[in-house]
Amino acid sequence: MVFDILTHERFPTRFEDFCAALFSEIDGVTYVTTSPTWDHGRDARAASTGGKQQPPFVCCGTEENVVKKASDDVKRICETTKPTSIVCCFTDPTFSEHKTIQIEQDVRAIAPGLEVVRSFGADQLAQLVVDNPHAFEKHYQGELANLRNALAAPDAVSEAVQLTGLRIALTTQ
Repeated sequence: MVFDILTHERFPTRFEDFCAALFSEIDGVTYVTTSPTWDHGRDARAASTGGKQQPPFVCCGTEENVVKKASDDVKRICETTKPTSIVCCFTDPTFSEHKTIQIEQDVRAIAPGLEVVRSFGADQLAQLVVDNPHAFEKHYQGELANLRNALAAPDAVSEAVQLTGLRIALTTQ
């Protein structure tokens, strides 16, 4: 279900908030989101550098061309800083290891000083949510409630009581 919800995400800001929260849980680093406009390719950044010169950055995208999105974001980041660590997150349902390799090659060509490049598609993010559910439950609670309601079995006892009550009411008038 997580995979299906993520692949149908059409609100980039919510996806950015979710990814910042998810990787805050996973990395043990507080990521803060950046402004929705003029973010310079940074959708989130670590609040503290932990002794490093540059904080890690999170780049997110709901676009189909994930390799181009990652490259464009890193180019923008490199205009003002020299990043050492980047996490790229996408809702792409066809995200593959080939795309992971392509992203890493393209991003490292743009920023050769990068120590860490991690990239995740909807399938990988869904797997991470299994052990780190809090961010997903917070940001996608509406979708989860809709799924719970759709999958809930009707209460047969309650319906039988209502039907009996209706029959009594009809026969006593």
